[in-house]
Amino acid sequence: MGDLTITDLESTNGTVVDSGQLKAGQFRPVHDRSEIVLGSCVLMAKLGAERSETSDGTVWILSGFDEDGKVFQYPVSSHGANPGVGDHVELATLSRAPNKDCVLNHSSVSRRHAALLVGPRPIGSALGCSWS
Repeated sequence: MGDLTITDLESTNGTVVDSGQLKAGQFRPVHDRSEIVLGSCVLMAKLGAERSETSDGTVWILSGFDEDGKVFQYPVSSHGANPGVGDHVELATLSRAPNKDCVLNHSSVSRRHAALLVGPRPIGSALGCSWS
């Protein structure tokens, strides 16, 4: 199973992950306790539950505050997502549009702001390699 990533969907006010601004279509890893900023709406990504014998996915919790100061929490699960080589599978769309997966009541969030995806893990050696 791959890692959780986020991409900006050409939003008006931008997407920032751990202080790094995303360009539209750019993928950025999301880690446990990553800070995600959509416009001026700040979210925290928290790893909720690791894979277990009964689940083949990972659960993440996005939390923050909406424009009215109400606590926002949204679970995102990679259960059943099976990306192929080089592929990303979309898990949720973050937006303020009522028909999307994760609706944020915040005027700085676009109607189709960002997407959370699970993608392939990079293939590589823990020790690295060198050429001569």
